[in-house]
Amino acid sequence: MATQHYNIAAEDADAGGINWVAGDYRMLLLDSLTTTPDDKDNQFVADIAADEPGDASYARVALTGKTSTADAGNDRQELSMDTVDFGALDNTTPVRAVIFLQVTNDADSRLHSIHDLAAIPADGTGYQIVVGTEGAVHIRSAT
Repeated sequence: MATQHYNIAAEDADAGGINWVAGDYRMLLLDSLTTTPDDKDNQFVADIAADEPGDASYARVALTGKTSTADAGNDRQELSMDTVDFGALDNTTPVRAVIFLQVTNDADSRLHSIHDLAAIPADGTGYQIVVGTEGAVHIRSAT
């Protein structure tokens, strides 16, 4: 699966509702896949929150250093961010990362994209998601 966008993110893009740079976008991790978090019809964090790590060392992280660059040659918008640092995460093996727009709570915070991870166990020494030079996320219109 590598990277997949939720249908609600495409709808937001079509409606002009994505403001990547100013929006309160965050990342959460998933260490189990009991709720089919990659179902493109999921809309809100509440739809997938059951698959987050239960360890006390885990917390969601606000994205920083967000940029948005038009890639006219590929008909898309390239979104990027700084390395995401989950700190001294322990007792879990993240298998996917999810980007979402924080609104008020899990019931209205909108899912954006889900990304496969290498399933490397966290060992308490620091867990980071490093963004490549090609950007973290590509956004296209739903059409």
